[in-house]
Amino acid sequence: MGEKMSNKLSLLAVDDDAAFLKQVGSLLGSQYSLKLAGNASEAMAALKAQDFDGIILDMDMPEVSGLQLLKILRGLKAHIPVLMLTGNRSASSIVTAIKEGAFDYVIKDPSDMATELEFRVSRMLAQKALNLRAGKLEKLEKKIADEKS
Repeated sequence: MGEKMSNKLSLLAVDDDAAFLKQVGSLLGSQYSLKLAGNASEAMAALKAQDFDGIILDMDMPEVSGLQLLKILRGLKAHIPVLMLTGNRSASSIVTAIKEGAFDYVIKDPSDMATELEFRVSRMLAQKALNLRAGKLEKLEKKIADEKS
């Protein structure tokens, strides 16, 4: 085992708002092994150094937007689920993110964001675990079928 330094699931949170990243760290840091990145370059460096169980990604960042980074991630790290954050309540931006492969989204609303973020991160990681188990079962079924033929 020993692949990870801790038994906690690992998350990468990417947002250009340092105060917001600090809030994410306070919310999730005790439950998960959390790496914070302030932009796409820092996120890519973190992804080269480590594989994460999930990514929390802000949609609206300068230079490389969250949607642009999401497209890159789907090509490089498609196995890592991505939860998008947005302050924009526009349905079109949310739909675009989901179409591009985001697992889900959370609207940055201070009134209930803490609960929403914790719930959606938990759900994202649970879904990833189910997908991994389903993949293992499919391989096992194929192996059994191959041995019978």
